[in-house]
Amino acid sequence: MADAQATVAAARDLAARGTALLGRAEELRARASHQLDALKADEVHRRLQAMPVSALKEAACGGVRWAAIEQAGLRSVADVQNTRRLVGVPGVGERSAEQVTRAAWAAAIAVRAETRFRFDPDRATRAQAELLATLAALRAAEEAEALRPHLGRLPKAWSRAASAEAAR
Repeated sequence: MADAQATVAAARDLAARGTALLGRAEELRARASHQLDALKADEVHRRLQAMPVSALKEAACGGVRWAAIEQAGLRSVADVQNTRRLVGVPGVGERSAEQVTRAAWAAAIAVRAETRFRFDPDRATRAQAELLATLAALRAAEEAEALRPHLGRLPKAWSRAASAEAAR
């Protein structure tokens, strides 16, 4: 009888765990999407940091004092995405600062559109590990969905089997 009760308790525990996984897929999908967006944003920022400010010369209209911008230590596209920062540079006016900033943001949009996230085992980060863990949990939650119809019947079936065994 004790074995039968333990079996029924185990069935209830298994059903409860399975039910807890149900409905988590959407939450996990949203979390994975957020984590992926953050990783992609980091990659875009790295690429903009590596892109020289001179790459914007064609996109911005004439009249921009590029030498003044570079002499102020603003050497990458990421450095010139803020108009106020540019206005503080001697020889760069409001209009030029806005042109450069617009060009920098256009470049950022283009870089984001072409950036695809890839796991890099040589540069593994905690954020990548967290995304992998979320994806593993999502897979388990999606697999649990296939068990949905059976989870409700599981404790009842094992309870009947345990009762039949106890009656012997």
